[in-house]
Amino acid sequence: WNNKLDVEIDDDVSNEIQILSIGNDTIYLTNGGFVKLPAETDPVFTAWDKNTGIAISESQITDLDHFTTADETDPIFDSSISKGITATDTSNWNNKLDVEIDDDVTNEIQILSIGNDTIYLTNGGFVKLPADTAWTISGNNMYSTPSGNIGIGTDNPNYKLDIFGDVVAEGFRIRRVSDGNETVHKIMDAGGSIQYYNSSGNRGHYFFTNDGSTVESRMSIMGDGKVGIGTTTPSNTLTVDGTADFTGSVSIGASNADASALLDVSSTEKGILIPRMTASQRGNIANPATGLLLYQIDGSSGLYYNAGSPSSSNWIQLSSTLITQLADADGNTKIQVEESTNENHIRFDIDGYEAMTINNYKKVGIGTTTPSNILSVNGDADFVGDVSIGSAVAAPSAILDLNSTSKGFLPPRLTKAEITAIVNPENGLQVYNIDDNRFYFFDGVDEQWKEIAIGTGFVNKSCGIIFDRDGNSYKTIQIGTQCWMAENLATTTFNNTLPIPLVIDNTEWVNLTTPAYCWYDNDKVTYGDTYGALYNWYAVNEGNLCPAGWHVPSDADWCILLQEIDATVICYSDVGFIGIDAGLHLKNDSGWPSDCNGDNSSDFSALPGGLRRLGSSFSVTGTGYWWSSTEFNNNPIFVSLHSWSSAVERDVYDKSYGLSIRCVKD
Repeated sequence: WNNKLDVEIDDDVSNEIQILSIGNDTIYLTNGGFVKLPAETDPVFTAWDKNTGIAISESQITDLDHFTTADETDPIFDSSISKGITATDTSNWNNKLDVEIDDDVTNEIQILSIGNDTIYLTNGGFVKLPADTAWTISGNNMYSTPSGNIGIGTDNPNYKLDIFGDVVAEGFRIRRVSDGNETVHKIMDAGGSIQYYNSSGNRGHYFFTNDGSTVESRMSIMGDGKVGIGTTTPSNTLTVDGTADFTGSVSIGASNADASALLDVSSTEKGILIPRMTASQRGNIANPATGLLLYQIDGSSGLYYNAGSPSSSNWIQLSSTLITQLADADGNTKIQVEESTNENHIRFDIDGYEAMTINNYKKVGIGTTTPSNILSVNGDADFVGDVSIGSAVAAPSAILDLNSTSKGFLPPRLTKAEITAIVNPENGLQVYNIDDNRFYFFDGVDEQWKEIAIGTGFVNKSCGIIFDRDGNSYKTIQIGTQCWMAENLATTTFNNTLPIPLVIDNTEWVNLTTPAYCWYDNDKVTYGDTYGALYNWYAVNEGNLCPAGWHVPSDADWCILLQEIDATVICYSDVGFIGIDAGLHLKNDSGWPSDCNGDNSSDFSALPGGLRRLGSSFSVTGTGYWWSSTEFNNNPIFVSLHSWSSAVERDVYDKSYGLSIRCVKD
């Protein structure tokens, strides 16, 4: 037998089991299986019949299911079965072959369930026979189905390998070959699955989550080494599409972040490119975090950061020339501090307008770019507290304390015209009149400028608007102690409501001894608004020609006016021209013949309104005539201004002449 034991269960040779080379302490099984026996020395099998001692032929042994060995050198095949089972009673054999080397049952090798195509060995070993691939060990949680699915931890595997439970493996590899170009591997959990997807065309590996209704891309690993998180098309070694959180330090361009840095960016060739957006987009950021940094690409471009809170942002700009810029929530620049291109100035701009400058000479300019002193202010300044100049602290009783032993106080210095042009002067306002070299203050009660030195000098100023009975309004002017109308009278009604007769015919006009008025050349439309009306002296003498509280000036009233504006005027002299420049100061600075205008420094604003003569009609030759209420030798006195003279003419006319009227306040 060549040390070979053949055990044939049936006539099918494919079910034959061979135990070979027992003398080498090894039992070899078909299909490459083997079982190691306890160490023994060269056992030799001799076939005997235990009862007769006669050698047993090979044909007799092939029908046996059981044999024992009496000792290790002389195995005896017992047809009556050594463990009390008769040879004829095969129902309890159970296809079992016992090979006993000695009497120690622990060394027994059992081959069980041969009919089920499985060989069970002691200590849990088994050998799979080639007849069929379907096998089951349900007690040990291993199960196979005819489809070829293998289950570990489950008796109902749905896949080639279906494992329920933890798996620990080294060098573990899963491979699936599909009919197309794509392969999907799934790792299931109770809530859904994580899918592993392989694209052979792009040599990419993709990881998805699938909760049964939504498939979400989570990560991709490409054949070129690029990894994408939240994207299937990574463009760099790592591309993240979404928000990423790092709880530790991050190093870019270096292997380890500096111990003091949460983000350490290291490079000798590249810089950091932060988010870039327009001012409008910056203003639309919802609840920007304090310290949020970005770059604005339009308007006043540059780096901005939020120095405020998320609910109340305060954007500040930083750049090479622009040091700081503050902006409101809608993105509009409010104030910026920048280095000026003009020398080494620091500029403070508000909405594009320079508000303050600090130059390299430590001079500060507010409202000016060229400060000439430590502080130069071009414009109005408000101080709500006490101000001290020349000393550290103002005196307790002073809101403005000027303290010096070598310098004085130089108040505003204005011409008379500039003083009178001050709008709504405050009561007590002080100025210095450079025309007469006097100090003046504004008396808010009398509404006039008064000289501080003697209290009698005055600067011209309007004393209000007055109206006649017709409703015509007139501008007024304060000249010295008098308040004059600054326009010629144009009323057609006495202030007692009686009408003043309008006389057009020249003959009738000449023969009148009662009040009358007319318009120059009987043309109100052309001349009325500019020159007023012309009145005979009978209208003046009526006493009600001017508005209530006003009167036609007397010769003395005219004298006071003329001496106020020209100190060379001598009143009550013979008729003729008086003064040197009185006429120049009374005449308006426009409206007279060419090169004959006055300087109107008195604001009297006299114009050449002409007159109505006796025996002829009207005459305007660049002359203005005004009645007084005073008679001289039964003829009324008038004053006149001529385009060809800077003096004033004082003379008398017949009462029937038609002249202009200027009223003076009572």
